[in-house]
Amino acid sequence: RSQAHRWMHRLQPILEAALGKKMALPKRKISSMDEFIKAFPDGRI
Repeated sequence: RSQAHRWMHRLQPILEAALGKKMALPKRKISSMDEFIKAFPDGRI
């Protein structure tokens, strides 16, 4: 039985603390570069 889900929930807070930001999926699908830049202004291309 895979324990990937359990490990992901256990290790994600550690990764977020190391990176200094909360990791989350976008609320909706992004269909253009303009939408991406608006949603993630600090993102790098």
